[in-house]
Amino acid sequence: MRKKFIAAMVIVAVMALGPVAAFANEPSPDLPFEDVQPHDWFYNAVAWAFDNGLMNGISETEFAPAGYMTRAMLVTLLWRYEGMPDAGEATFSDVAGNRWYSRAIAWAAENGIVMGYDETTFGVNDFITRQQMYTVLYRYMNFAGIVIAVEDEMRLQQFADADDISDWAKDALHFMFDIGVMFRYHDFDFYARPQENALRSEIAGAMYFFNMRRAEAEYSKPIDVGVNFTPRIIRTDIFSWSLESEFPNHPVIIRSMAELHAHMGFFSQHVLSWNADGQSTYMNNVVFGAYNEAFFESHILVILYFEESSGSNSHRVDAVFANGDIHVTRIVPEIGTADMAGWHILIEVDSSVVPEQFNLVVANEFV
Repeated sequence: MRKKFIAAMVIVAVMALGPVAAFANEPSPDLPFEDVQPHDWFYNAVAWAFDNGLMNGISETEFAPAGYMTRAMLVTLLWRYEGMPDAGEATFSDVAGNRWYSRAIAWAAENGIVMGYDETTFGVNDFITRQQMYTVLYRYMNFAGIVIAVEDEMRLQQFADADDISDWAKDALHFMFDIGVMFRYHDFDFYARPQENALRSEIAGAMYFFNMRRAEAEYSKPIDVGVNFTPRIIRTDIFSWSLESEFPNHPVIIRSMAELHAHMGFFSQHVLSWNADGQSTYMNNVVFGAYNEAFFESHILVILYFEESSGSNSHRVDAVFANGDIHVTRIVPEIGTADMAGWHILIEVDSSVVPEQFNLVVANEFV
């Protein structure tokens, strides 16, 4: 069976990621481990965890990607990820006060991230199962106040072994799968394998993709300052299968009539190549022709363009923020059509409160 990573978030960021609270997700290309090769699905995850001091090998040259991890090891990994905060003493009888995992377990127990089996037993050397791993990660996320939005909700019932998932783990597994952190196996059926021990490679992968989702969420989180805007959403029959990718510096920012004329020329050149003179006249006269120099004295125009295989889709501009985030919802009907359509979205914004660049965040809404 081959492993498939499912990402449930649709985020298109035009600007490069800025500094975030999460760890950097650019691992070093060099690893000392002979059992981790560049073609392995977990290579970047292991490199990231090793570079950031979260996981070590079992020897100088061996990582043991198919090995297991104990409860004490997983808690210590999370503790390092949190920055090794101070904590009291663990109260479990099987946790000595001077071991490498003692402070980590005390921290995790104090904050409700990992519980003991009872008030006196933690299970230091017990292997962690997959459902335990995702539940611990889910509790850590809630403890740390990390907010990751779920754009597309899936259902655990699609797993052939959904009945094997314990009730206490369902919320965690559901969420981690929806945000693209949980792995599923596929052949003809999908399996969650909740009761199986988590592999070291899987734990490295879960932390790596969780950190990636966290970084995306921290970066795309809008500041709490909305900007007044006016959207004009126009559907045309103009499409080329490639024009969307050819748009320069998408979203296109127009600050003057000269820039608008240049964009009109770019667009008309493509339209004329499709022998669509009528559409070119409509776009130039009706769509772009609605603006003049007086408009650009106090406004800018942000132009978005989408080409989609289902012309029955529609779009909604939900918000524009002073930090440059533009939130657009693509509304997808349950039963669509097969025709192609091009969508122009022109957003009129007050030029005194906008940045030099914009970040486009697109979410799907199924109706």
